[in-house]
Amino acid sequence: MGLTATNLPEGDSRKDKGQALSSSPQREIIFETARLQLVRANLIDIPHFVAVYCSQVMMAHLGSPFSEEQAAARIDTWNTQWNELGWGGGVVIDKNTQASIGTAKIILTKLPDYLGSHEVGYMILPQYQGNRFASEITGGAVKYLFERARAQQIVADVHPDNSPSNRVLQKLGFLNQGIKSYNQADFPGYDQQRIWLLTQDKWKADNKT
Repeated sequence: MGLTATNLPEGDSRKDKGQALSSSPQREIIFETARLQLVRANLIDIPHFVAVYCSQVMMAHLGSPFSEEQAAARIDTWNTQWNELGWGGGVVIDKNTQASIGTAKIILTKLPDYLGSHEVGYMILPQYQGNRFASEITGGAVKYLFERARAQQIVADVHPDNSPSNRVLQKLGFLNQGIKSYNQADFPGYDQQRIWLLTQDKWKADNKT
């Protein structure tokens, strides 16, 4: 069912304005892999963002779950970043089923020791985990950043207890930079994170054919 202004989260300004939302907007593809696409999010993705970011299970290693308003606001934030800066996040789509299976981001990091570097991250809904989708979308993001955005190095931060995500990055060639502690005022929910780093030179060396 397409979203209309009547079933937007409470407090959304578009609800008050009574704006109707298209049920089948054209999807802008950021990049694609063998099985997946990363597409820019739009208003029909609000229920998907709520499922991802308002879930205690999904946010277990990332601090408190979002409110519905915060989840919806992330769409606006990412689209503003794409329009103004040329990077942001989007929805991960299974090309075979057209299901929205998670989200992924390709941004400039705010991590203090790596300012100026690009950062990747992903969240895959539980029912789609175990299919190597996390590795595939992250590998696609890395390829996009090194080949199209001409990134020099990419970082990722993962909670030390999140073993599956740490393994994903290790298998993709990222090098473990150790565990960093962050100021909670600046990085709420990020008390400790394991930092992973991949340089363009290492990526090229690892992917020589």
